Amino acid sequence: MQRDAFSPACNPGFLDTLTWDETRAAALGRQALRDGRFAWLAGAVAAGYPTTAQGLNRLVRGASKPPLSLVPASACAHPRHGLFLLGILADGQQLFVSVAAGKAALPQGFGRPLCQRESSAEGRAVTVRLFPVDLSRLRAFLAEVAPAYAPAVPSRPGLGLGCRMGVLDLPVALQAVRKFDLCASVVQSSVYRELAPLADLTKLPLPQIDLPGVGLVPLGHTGMSITGQYVAMMVERIRLGDPTPMAVDADHLPLRAASGAGQRLARRLVREAADRSLFTLDPHFCFYGGDGGLMRAMAEGRVADVEAAFRARFSPGARRDLLGRYAGKRFRVPDPAGRKDLAVALSAPEVADCAVRFQEPLAAIEDAAAEIRRVKGKTPFAIEVSVDEVPGMSEPHHFYYLCAELRRRKIPSFSLAPGLGFSKLDVDVRDPEGEFATRVRILAGISKHFGAVMGIHSGDGKSVPTRRILAKATGGNFWYKISPDRQRTFFRSLGLSPATSEGGRLFQEVYRSALARVIRLASGASDDQTARVARQTLAAVAAGRGLSREVSRGITRLLSGAKPPRASAWEELARRVASAPARRVPGAPDDNIVHDYAFATVSERDGRGRFRFRGRFFSLSDEGLRLYHRLDAAYLRDLVRSLDLDR
Repeated sequence: MQRDAFSPACNPGFLDTLTWDETRAAALGRQALRDGRFAWLAGAVAAGYPTTAQGLNRLVRGASKPPLSLVPASACAHPRHGLFLLGILADGQQLFVSVAAGKAALPQGFGRPLCQRESSAEGRAVTVRLFPVDLSRLRAFLAEVAPAYAPAVPSRPGLGLGCRMGVLDLPVALQAVRKFDLCASVVQSSVYRELAPLADLTKLPLPQIDLPGVGLVPLGHTGMSITGQYVAMMVERIRLGDPTPMAVDADHLPLRAASGAGQRLARRLVREAADRSLFTLDPHFCFYGGDGGLMRAMAEGRVADVEAAFRARFSPGARRDLLGRYAGKRFRVPDPAGRKDLAVALSAPEVADCAVRFQEPLAAIEDAAAEIRRVKGKTPFAIEVSVDEVPGMSEPHHFYYLCAELRRRKIPSFSLAPGLGFSKLDVDVRDPEGEFATRVRILAGISKHFGAVMGIHSGDGKSVPTRRILAKATGGNFWYKISPDRQRTFFRSLGLSPATSEGGRLFQEVYRSALARVIRLASGASDDQTARVARQTLAAVAAGRGLSREVSRGITRLLSGAKPPRASAWEELARRVASAPARRVPGAPDDNIVHDYAFATVSERDGRGRFRFRGRFFSLSDEGLRLYHRLDAAYLRDLVRSLDLDR
């Protein structure tokens, strides 16, 4: 199959192979092997390699021509396995190219090549072999040929850099890590939201997830599978010849229950993400065993309900043990700024509340951690435990209890992420210097007391003053995560491109599609949160500069009518917008459509399962991507400096 920009198979990060048509790859590979291009390179390998990297690069370039282009930066010379490098076929497929002299052994796991050719050079037999680039061979390559490219385990404060645009995000992130000597996860995505198992992404209709305020979007809304993203990002790093240490994060791995379907899903996702070096476990789904009434009980003053659940769910001995360990005690934790120690105290009702709140989450974390240890074997890894995806800021006694119980269960955590009141709409903190900073200090002190950095999630959309307050309040002991901000920068760069360029035209189409979707969402009931947010978005957009007067008036009429419009009226407007010419809906790169809704267009597919837009993002020219990379570099530079990580 030729590369098809609309086919998921040809889109980087979807399949866990970059050789999607092995029959065609073998045919093109045999054609390349027959033309004698490898003679000089084979001779050099047989003679013991050139004395300089430049000499090897010249030989690689000399062997590079259609239908097989070689990537000099990817060359890895191994004393036992010979020379390995990446090759790119005329149809875009990628191959591992092996040039080995004498009795050089292939790495375990490479299996049979697609094709090979033997010759003689410098009196020695030399074999050139071409292999698919897929998950199993990538694992073998990282384990035996070039372990410097394998994921690193985070070991100090730093950044989690979301990569919703896949390989387009990698070069600038690696540059930032090198420039500022950062500890960072350069590959970071939510494994059952932004990503999904490949088997789930090949089903039609696609599974849907409901995001608060945004509505239903396809599972894996980046268009990448868990294993596909790993293959694409790691191979891109090899292609760039950049072994800068970086972590790879299985972010927000959902722990929905400690048994049954929730447990099976968590274990499945751990296995899918087995190659990653950081596992962020998110158990908020099963707080209070999933009982929403108990979750509200303490806030509503229904202490008796919590104590009844405590008696019902814990044996007398377990209750005595927990109360004896925590109730009526003051636990000292360090102040991150080095001032006088802070204290956390728990009353008996608060201990009961903590026990009921975290009983199932702790069991689910234990089970997931055991599964991670099983799949990782002797390979090092780190765990982050995150409880940030609930409304409001974490209470200190809740956070202390959770951290203490993780330690008691011998679950070491690199990062512990409390709730900081941040929403997925990524708005800034209104008063970051008041109670917010005080609460952050004690939560950060708890994390430090238990030997962890404090995770700061949903760090997108925060102002420079807020970031500086976070850095100061945590004493620099944090793991600060961002994700959608960089994707918003990508869409913004398209919107700032000339209107007649491919990037400009693509922005206009994406904007119209996202706007039409928001119009359809606005047709929901008046008490529906998603519909309410959509209508607020439309009101702001209609007053902005992304629409013609005619389209703005059409939206305003529906929003300001005496009676709620019929669903058919919203649908008719959505159809008109989707098919409107660019002059009527030019779009604005900085408005709410881009900020909150454009991301969902990345994974949009037609009735045949073909991507509507995604392939075109990866077909943009270097010129078309230059503005994005410049804006992305500026964003990351400002992020690093505002968090005081540039020292």
